[in-house]
Amino acid sequence: MRNKVFIFAIGLTLVFSSISGMFGEILEGRYVGGKVVGKGGAINADSMGVSSIFFNSAALADVKKNLEIWFSYGAPYEDVPGSSMHEFAFAAGYNLGFMKTAVGFKSTGDFTALSYNYIYATGATSFEIGNSILKSVSVGLSLKMVDIHAGNLPSYTGFSVNSDGIGFSFDVGTQLHLFSDVLVLGINGRNLFSSSISLIGTGGDSLKRDLFLGLKCYITKFLNLTVDYNALGSAHTVPYINLFGDSVSFANLYFGIEFDYLENMEIYTGFNEGSLTLGVGVTDSDYFKLDFGIWVLPGLKMYSHVGLSVSPF
Repeated sequence: MRNKVFIFAIGLTLVFSSISGMFGEILEGRYVGGKVVGKGGAINADSMGVSSIFFNSAALADVKKNLEIWFSYGAPYEDVPGSSMHEFAFAAGYNLGFMKTAVGFKSTGDFTALSYNYIYATGATSFEIGNSILKSVSVGLSLKMVDIHAGNLPSYTGFSVNSDGIGFSFDVGTQLHLFSDVLVLGINGRNLFSSSISLIGTGGDSLKRDLFLGLKCYITKFLNLTVDYNALGSAHTVPYINLFGDSVSFANLYFGIEFDYLENMEIYTGFNEGSLTLGVGVTDSDYFKLDFGIWVLPGLKMYSHVGLSVSPF
């Protein structure tokens, strides 16, 4: 059984490594919650509770509580002319014993004009290996329904439009816990298969495929370093919707540091896009956690998120 699990994990790695094409150019943002912003986006090998469904579904297997509910809100940027972008996210997970499950929703945009909405259904499980090198392997799968809504956008087109595009996609993730959890390797294939999403009579786009490799290393019991790498190539610029032409650039390398020496507090910092990020998390044992992260983008555009996790039992 252990050999089969190991071969399966390596197989996922090889499959993901062979993915280099992109269906379309619709961007799915990966910054949801205070911790991910505070750590500069380097969370692919991290344990993020039920919010893991938005980053690496395999990490859902690390959730310890039977029930966890998570919310977040952010005001990430104002790249849409005349509009103010906001981001909401929600996730709830339950432990079925043989598998951890979760459902989630996230939405980004100016909700009277342009918004991106995602509904997630996720399952994950872990396999104990127990040898001196490979301690355990976690695998997860997220099925997603995607809705893009556009309405009354004269700032783009000179006329009002009102349309919805709906599609489906899925993510596959794995995490390998090495050397008694001193190292964690995360691999996440996003939007590996995605249906076409047509909007306002266009020929159809799909969510951009992404392959993220992550590494988490515990320097001490209280300090860990995380690195994420987008393996699909160099820094890329992608438009929100091809029709409208607006675009945003993202680097392919992310760095994060987490320090949790204080009993009820975690401190985060990170580096991405040539800018530092900062964050803090406050927790009350295992039942609640509040975190906040901030990232100052070039041009002094402020990107901030707050997240709240509650685990009643």
